[in-house]
Amino acid sequence: MSEDSAQDKTELPTARKLQKAKDQGQVARSTELPAAVIVIGTFMMIMLTGSWLVQRLANLFANGLVFDRKSLDRPSCCQPFLPTK
Repeated sequence: MSEDSAQDKTELPTARKLQKAKDQGQVARSTELPAAVIVIGTFMMIMLTGSWLVQRLANLFANGLVFDRKSLDRPSCCQPFLPTK
C-alpha cells in the first residue's frame, strides 16, 4: 500500500498543498452540473415560450393542410411536394 492512500491520511491538507494542487489544475469538477444547467435552461425556455411556440406550430400545420381549389384542379402545382416514382 502506498503512503498517499486516502484511507491512511488522518489530517487535512495544508493551504500550501491545496494551492499547489489548484495551480496544477487538480480541482474537483462535477459532471452533473453542466447537464443540470442545460436541463434547467431548456425547461425555462419552454416555460417562457411554450404557449407562443404551440400557437405558431398549430398555425403552421393548419395553414399547411389547407387545400384550395386551384391546387386540387391543377395537381402539377403540387408536384414539388409529391414523391417521385
